[in-house]
Amino acid sequence: LIFLFAVSIAQAKDPVGALRGWLPEHGLATFNRIANEIHAASRDGGARGQIAKGLAAILSENGPAAVRRFACEQLAIVGGEAEVEALAGLLEDEALETPARGALERIGGPKAAGALRAAYAKSEKAQARASLLGSLGKLGDAQAIPLAKAALAERNARLREAARVVLGEIGGNPAIAALLGAEAALAKEERQSWGSALLACIEGMGAPAARAEESGAAIIRQALERLQDGAQPVKIRAAAFAAKVRAAGPGGLDLVLEALRGQDAAMLKGAFSALREENGARLRMWHQPIMRAYDTMAATGRDGLLDIYVAADIRAGAGFAMRMINDETPSRRQNALRALGQLGSEPDFDVLFERVVGASAEDRAAAADGLAHLRAASTGGRLMALLPAVPTESLPAVTDVLARRGARSAVPALLSLARARDAETARAAVKAVATLGDVSDIPGLVDVVDKGGPGAAGAAQFLAKIARAEPQAARERLVVAMATAPAPTQEVISKIMALATADVAGLGRNLAPGGKAESPLGLKADGASKGPGAAIDGNPL
Repeated sequence: LIFLFAVSIAQAKDPVGALRGWLPEHGLATFNRIANEIHAASRDGGARGQIAKGLAAILSENGPAAVRRFACEQLAIVGGEAEVEALAGLLEDEALETPARGALERIGGPKAAGALRAAYAKSEKAQARASLLGSLGKLGDAQAIPLAKAALAERNARLREAARVVLGEIGGNPAIAALLGAEAALAKEERQSWGSALLACIEGMGAPAARAEESGAAIIRQALERLQDGAQPVKIRAAAFAAKVRAAGPGGLDLVLEALRGQDAAMLKGAFSALREENGARLRMWHQPIMRAYDTMAATGRDGLLDIYVAADIRAGAGFAMRMINDETPSRRQNALRALGQLGSEPDFDVLFERVVGASAEDRAAAADGLAHLRAASTGGRLMALLPAVPTESLPAVTDVLARRGARSAVPALLSLARARDAETARAAVKAVATLGDVSDIPGLVDVVDKGGPGAAGAAQFLAKIARAEPQAARERLVVAMATAPAPTQEVISKIMALATADVAGLGRNLAPGGKAESPLGLKADGASKGPGAAIDGNPL
């Protein structure tokens, strides 16, 4: 036993030695333990090198394939240039070439790339050559471009596909030239992957590809033109058009205007992509000429531009939205009204208010949404001043705007509207009070309950909510209100006061005077009502 314990300790200090002693009956758990020991020991730079050397030695031994595979996997973590030769020796081994390639990919560098190229030159199997090319692509090995170029003419479809992918990963003008040279021989089903590879070449080049005056830009322009071919899917054609806009510099404006005036979905998508970049930098720069071209644009072009103005918060887009609020298509008109509120300011109040009080229900809702977002501090005050002149059908929209803007000073006016006989107005006003009000509004809410009408139930609900949130302060005010309230209202106040200790969460229409009791307190359980409209505690207002 002492001897076995000593052997165990020795193996823990020498994980590579423990690996040599592995037998199939030991199972995979041993590999997990040894992997942890290797990782722990490899934190020491010197130990790391010794472990990697030991693992490389295992590769040349005639041990179990599982052990040699495990050694490859560990060399992907701790290996370096010194272990490349040992790993390269396995590239012709069908059982071990995959983990060996994986380790070489992780180690990287010229020596690893050279080993992969040498193995490619020796290999006669298309599948193995495709895998080796793939590894060279991951390393970004420019010396693999001639190999990939030659592979584009091979008979094996998988090898040709691997070559296209590798050229896309490596990129640069030589890779672009190789792909352009292979276009004529493409099968129909290969055109999409060819286009993806060509686009990857261009996009991978970064800033140099974006400037037409750079050396070699002619071949980039040629590639971009070829990617506009109708055989390419919209996604690739759009990305190519966006790259074309970038490469054109200031001249990209003409390309964008052409796309906005036309019906080509790919060009339009690419133009939008270029305009969105860098938080709408190009749209900010080209706003004026784009505005001048408004009348010549296709409707879909206007829609997309409006979305970008809003997403990038380009305030100049308020003028564009103003042009669109008279569009014949309701959905476009309504989107423009919302956008005008998000991008506009004080001068745009009158236009939005006019639509709130005099438009169709859908336009009214969109204009109200715009007013709720309008960046003008005076909006709440102006709405309150105009409230007496607002038509009944527009009052719910206006009360909603006041609530969304947090216009606390509007609560008295809203409580007055909560007593209205028009059901939609009264309920909307109570909903707004529920958003803006607090315990100080209890007297006004009690008065709404006392007056009855369509706002009474919602007012009672909000009173109940306040009673639960601030029981002591609410009780004091409710006691005062009860002293002068008529009997039916006193009954309601009693029920509300009981909520401080009641195990009940919701209230419904039955809490208003004369409502039918559905529990000892006449209260409905939380969520008991599933009626339409906004709700407090699960019950509709």
